[in-house]
Amino acid sequence: MSTRISLTAEVPEDLSGYRLDQIAAKLFPDYSRARLQIWIKDGSLLVNARQLRPRDRLLSGDKLKVDAELPVQENWSAEPMGNTEDALDLGAGCHV
Repeated sequence: MSTRISLTAEVPEDLSGYRLDQIAAKLFPDYSRARLQIWIKDGSLLVNARQLRPRDRLLSGDKLKVDAELPVQENWSAEPMGNTEDALDLGAGCHV
């Protein structure tokens, strides 16, 4: 199961000339840089309605749009697997 997200942002003057992947990381801090790279490469993150490369440099006023699927994380918890003493061979110590 996944969730569809839609995000938009405009490149501010202080980020003009930076790479797309660097700007995306600054403008969308809730998402990992790895996730943003995937979106850039698969066309889920567009600049001025065009697909660019992560290394392409942007100018102030450029518009970023993300339209992507975000996988839903499953809730899980670690559970003990029996008695830990059973897993350890306490009698096989080092003999000097």
